[in-house]
Amino acid sequence: MTPSSSTSSVDFADLLYRLDGDQELAREILLMFKEEYPALLRSLQVAVAGREMRQVETTAHTLKGMLANLSAVHALSTAAFLEQLSRNGDPSGMDEALTRLSKELLDTAHEIDLYLALPS
Repeated sequence: MTPSSSTSSVDFADLLYRLDGDQELAREILLMFKEEYPALLRSLQVAVAGREMRQVETTAHTLKGMLANLSAVHALSTAAFLEQLSRNGDPSGMDEALTRLSKELLDTAHEIDLYLALPS
């Protein structure tokens, strides 16, 4: 059983559908995200604090791609918003968006932990 896609951060059913039901590949992708997102989040925090627009754009874009692979639409939307702000050279709203993205990434990681703890 997986969390409902309407209330969860990750749409596991969609992820599995896009992977033709390959649960092992899904687990690999989820584990890879868990390993890689903390460093990306730290990089994004430094870039936002320094108003380094190009770095914010690049890092937000990378996170956006990772989140799209997971079907994590809430965090994906926030990462896309940060990317757009930086692309437009508009720092207003970046701090708030980063705070929201940080929470959404923690929620996503927690849901991944719960999913990975399920029997295969």
